[in-house]
Amino acid sequence: NARELGKYLKENPKNTTFGVSIAATLPTGQYFDDKLINVGQNRFIIRPQFGMVHNWNNWSYELTGSLFIFSNNNNFFGAQTKKQEPIFALQTHLIKRFNPKIWASMSASYGIGGESIVNGVSNADLRTNFLTSAAFGFKLTKFQSCKIAYLNSVTLKDLGSNTHSFIFGWSHILL
Repeated sequence: NARELGKYLKENPKNTTFGVSIAATLPTGQYFDDKLINVGQNRFIIRPQFGMVHNWNNWSYELTGSLFIFSNNNNFFGAQTKKQEPIFALQTHLIKRFNPKIWASMSASYGIGGESIVNGVSNADLRTNFLTSAAFGFKLTKFQSCKIAYLNSVTLKDLGSNTHSFIFGWSHILL
């Protein structure tokens, strides 16, 4: 819980933690093989992730690597089979906690891969993206907090778009 984590960090101001996780996206939702655009993808996505966080006093550094592995969609538009090559993503965050209620961060992420192949023919749609962000967060009450962030996304290939996003988030913890 949060109290135990706070106690641990106070007793161990310098520490490093390594972790692994695996997530799965299931092919749920409606899917129509006679429509090119669908909400669902009609395939599984498995994402193993490896990461580390190093804390020193009020600073944290995080580094994670993820691999997105896609199953085939054997019922793609027009009775075709769509395959997609894996996507590798690497992201890093530097976080400064000013006090228990206020923090700021800078982040960067790079992703490459994901070329799709339909019926054995490449779509030449390799994805390569670089993202950067800066965020500021603060606690409003014991169970509520806000975050303000700026996100810049740059596509390093012709596929995708360059974006500038401003984000406002509000969180409420239910117990």
